[in-house]
Amino acid sequence: MKPFISILKILSTFALVIILLWFVDYIKNQDRNIQVNQIQKTTTGNMPPQTLITDLLNQIYTTPISYMINDERSILINLTNMNLFLLKSGQIYKTISVLHKGPDTLWFQSPTNYFGVGVKYKLLKSGIVNVYMPYAVQIHQDFFIHGIPYLPSGERVTSRYSGGCLRVSDEDAKSIYDFVKRNDKIFVFETAIKNESIKPGFYNPIDSNRYWIKQAFNSPLKINNQYLQHAGVDLATKEAENVKAIYAGQIENIIMMGNNDFGFGNTVIVKHQIAHQTFYSLYAHLATVEKDILVGQQINGGTILGKTGASGYGCQNYWRIGKDGCNESDFLDRHLHFEIKTQPVLTNSDGANDCQQKNGQLGPCFGYVPKNPLNYGYINPMTFLTK
Repeated sequence: MKPFISILKILSTFALVIILLWFVDYIKNQDRNIQVNQIQKTTTGNMPPQTLITDLLNQIYTTPISYMINDERSILINLTNMNLFLLKSGQIYKTISVLHKGPDTLWFQSPTNYFGVGVKYKLLKSGIVNVYMPYAVQIHQDFFIHGIPYLPSGERVTSRYSGGCLRVSDEDAKSIYDFVKRNDKIFVFETAIKNESIKPGFYNPIDSNRYWIKQAFNSPLKINNQYLQHAGVDLATKEAENVKAIYAGQIENIIMMGNNDFGFGNTVIVKHQIAHQTFYSLYAHLATVEKDILVGQQINGGTILGKTGASGYGCQNYWRIGKDGCNESDFLDRHLHFEIKTQPVLTNSDGANDCQQKNGQLGPCFGYVPKNPLNYGYINPMTFLTK
């Protein structure tokens, strides 16, 4: 009799475990259904939900960045469309509207590039103005994602002005704060210039459906405790893509990666005569340079100069995203560094020695400058090319 009772107890316990497991699974499914419904109800502006979802899928999964967002959690921010995407294992978890960003024309514009989540604060006091920012998540150095700021009196800020931080609603800021953990990846980017937006007679340096803007012109980056501003624009590609001359001109210089490339790697500089003025376009970090082009050669606009790569910084096509270096296992930082300037040089055109060198002395600047690049002989490539 005792063995029979023991068997009944075992069977009862087993049945109870099965019921508990079923109940837990049921609750999870209910939560999952609620989350899916919440995602589907998320809208931006007046765009219909289904159109929005289709647009987001096209935006994320057809861009070169798609091969780098498969971590457990990541954030993707499109500053062109002002959308922020919370991603779980590369899939959209939630979409959020970015309400305000920093002005594109000033040094404290919202930075674009690869970043990792830094510190998080439920309430952060601004170091610039006397306001408090709820649910602040650090993107890079002094730049955060946060809710609507308010004054010490509790009054909400109504100004659209931003010192470079990305402002979202309080509810969305809390969602981001709760979602991310320190060192989760954040990708902030702008979409490519459409070919049809290019001025007549000019060419996109890379076809518009093949790149996205990793780092914008004048975008700030803190290096060695000093804010430097990007003197060109970085066009990132998933594969090695053709790089084309933006306008008819003459091959002014070809620099192959070595001791004198100053980090630019394989680089081509083209001279252009446009409206009785002389400009130079610079194409750096190339994987290869076309064998058929020679210094002094006259070329047509659209001539292929080489292919996008990751050359420079002492690495021959091995410069990496993340812990940048030649021997890392991270993804290649494949992109075109593209500049428009007034002199055929790798450094800043005006010759000012304002950048700190490795020896601690001031010297010329390469790719970055400590003030607005327009003051150093650079021209915004995007405004130069577009109608």
